[in-house]
Amino acid sequence: MKNFVSIFLLLAMIVSLFTGCGVETKQIDNRLSVVCTVFPQYDFVRSIAEDRVDVKMLVPLGTESHDFELENLTVAELKTVATADLVIYVGGESDLDWITELRNTVKDNATWLALTDTVETLEEISSNSMEHIHDHEHEGHTPYDEHVWTSPKRVMTVVSAITDELCRLDPENAKTYKANCQEYLAELTQLDNDLMAAVEMGTKTQLIFGDRFPFRYLCADYGLSFDACFSGCSSGVDPSVAQMTSLTKSAMESDANVIFYIENSNSVFAESIAQKVGGKAQLLHSCHTFSKQEIKSGVSYLSVMRENLKKIAEALK
Repeated sequence: MKNFVSIFLLLAMIVSLFTGCGVETKQIDNRLSVVCTVFPQYDFVRSIAEDRVDVKMLVPLGTESHDFELENLTVAELKTVATADLVIYVGGESDLDWITELRNTVKDNATWLALTDTVETLEEISSNSMEHIHDHEHEGHTPYDEHVWTSPKRVMTVVSAITDELCRLDPENAKTYKANCQEYLAELTQLDNDLMAAVEMGTKTQLIFGDRFPFRYLCADYGLSFDACFSGCSSGVDPSVAQMTSLTKSAMESDANVIFYIENSNSVFAESIAQKVGGKAQLLHSCHTFSKQEIKSGVSYLSVMRENLKKIAEALK
């Protein structure tokens, strides 16, 4: 059983130590303090603000964020949240419980921004091979997909919303934030145009995933259909024989030459289907979870999405 009482007391102590003693929310060097839960928001902030803000990522690299819980935070990380000016999180059901607990406990003056509040969200939908297993919390409604950053069209709105918050909290650097935002939006526009061109030039319109499907917004915004075994937030589950059979049939019927899998998943299922249809398995990165090695290599949201673009174009040929 999770010891939420102990966590609550620990957080209360931290808040008392770092906010009750008159400590300013800004860092010693007077930069804005921004906390992001996962990589996409972190990368957006560092692209817009550069070194003018102190930005930190809360969920450790390589960690499956859908399984992350409040008790996983260290004392140092809790202190960082307690003294932050802006906290950016995903929103949605995967982080609802621990973010709610954190917000209710850390009584400070921080601004909390959910990515899912910045754009129009879409409900999760099933495909021919997908199984939805809803727990009691989900009964009676369909959850919305929270992976809004998988579509460059939506990211344009997300980046603009983050820029607005940075400008509001730090007006002295607003001119720089707005200029960097415009440059970033120009790169997103180019990526958006290239994706639309790849779809228009393709002879196929369906993407096949050998496991999870966190690309609801990408497919919706670019007119693509899909088949997969699980929704984007499913984890730690292997597809059944019936699902693999259905997905293989779908791949054959659509003449698929590429079967996708995502980061932090087992590629063996995509490889098995690819072998049966005479194609190949490819990683399509959802930009949700990155390894330390990937970060050391200098990856960014834009660089990963450009690689995704090449693979999508190949899959649609």
